[in-house]
Amino acid sequence: MNISRALIALTLTISGVGLAAGYATAESVEPHAVANPAPNTSPIDQSNAPLQIDDAHDPQTDFNNAIGVAANQVGLAATAGAIAGTAVGVAIGCPLGAVTAGFTALPTGPIALPAAALGCVAGASIGIGIGAAIGTAVVAGPVGVASAVQVYNTLHAAGDIAGPVPSY
Repeated sequence: MNISRALIALTLTISGVGLAAGYATAESVEPHAVANPAPNTSPIDQSNAPLQIDDAHDPQTDFNNAIGVAANQVGLAATAGAIAGTAVGVAIGCPLGAVTAGFTALPTGPIALPAAALGCVAGASIGIGIGAAIGTAVVAGPVGVASAVQVYNTLHAAGDIAGPVPSY
């Protein structure tokens, strides 16, 4: 009961701080106005001139952004593939290891059950490594190709990559 009251009090406190911070924004502060500003007649001082924003196209930034997106996509696909491959590797490796270790220990008699358990651990560890590698290749490979195509299309649309070379 006390935990829920403390949680409610903490939530209300955070909400109150957020609301109070919302009222103290720069938009709510009135700028100081000058009644009659003197006109600027100096040819050198251009402080009243509008700011010139440089809208120059930067191909390096486009390239970095496109590669960053591709890296995220391939990284996520590799992670998902490794996780799925690990699960499949455990599911296949454990029974396979248990059966093979159990069959090799079968002539010894009562040691067959512990040998099968250890065989399961050995088979699972081998299956994890192989499954993760195969899962990564199977999932991240096609995503890598698709991401490379997306990088090309993004850079081509931005005008950073020229069109096809005309044949003569």
